[in-house]
Amino acid sequence: MTDFSLANHDYGGTGETSDANERYLPELLKIQDYRIESLNRLVESLSTNIGDLIKEQANLRSLLDDFKRDVSADKVRAIEVIGVFTAVFGFTALEIKIFSLAMTWQQMFAASFTIFAGFTFFVWAIFLIVERWIDKRESRL
Repeated sequence: MTDFSLANHDYGGTGETSDANERYLPELLKIQDYRIESLNRLVESLSTNIGDLIKEQANLRSLLDDFKRDVSADKVRAIEVIGVFTAVFGFTALEIKIFSLAMTWQQMFAASFTIFAGFTFFVWAIFLIVERWIDKRESRL
């Protein structure tokens, strides 16, 4: 069996292991201590870097959650704008159609008020649906 220990190795080639140990062992121990210190510094550096990465990851998750909320709010606003535009456009189109017919002013007022109330209900329903949708999305986040 081969012995790889420092104590029994002949470094000088003279066959005298004790003289070789006395000459080279302190240098080998210094090299070993230097390597251990280097590895300790490397481990400390890596743990600091890992800690920084964990903090950065938490920060990025927070930013991502804020971004998701902003995008969700933008989608809701887009739906609301489309709903209001549809209601106004529909109301205007129907009013033009009503005024093109020869009716009395009481009939025009009643028809306009009924159409206006219907479109107002339509916009209100969109707001209610969007609010519930926001609440459900926020509860999932």
